[in-house]
Amino acid sequence: EGIDLWVMEISDNPGIHELGEPEFKYIANMHGNEVTGRETLLLLIQYLCENYGGVTSVTQLIDNTRIHIMPTMNPDGYTKAHEGDVSSVTGRYNAEGIDLNRDFPDRLNCNKKSRQSETKAVIK
Repeated sequence: EGIDLWVMEISDNPGIHELGEPEFKYIANMHGNEVTGRETLLLLIQYLCENYGGVTSVTQLIDNTRIHIMPTMNPDGYTKAHEGDVSSVTGRYNAEGIDLNRDFPDRLNCNKKSRQSETKAVIK
């Protein structure tokens, strides 16, 4: 539905690809109604940002790693989901009715269907 996907890059040099430096991408909330991962990644962002420069292990991690964190891959589903949905259906799919967890290419590249915009953004 046109909701932006937000990613937080955490690095000592944001926006710069440093040759040889490991890069990690953490993504949660592919099913919009599964919010535990989303909340965990938001807390991870908070922890890393608050402890950079104060906790040696956090500072070393950020100084030597480029980290991308996307707390919500499916903001459409998250917006529609509601607490108490025991069937776990409302909010699972994106606005197009697609299960984003099943929208990625398989390892043999047999799944050549057209990808959703959210999936394309993550692959990029």
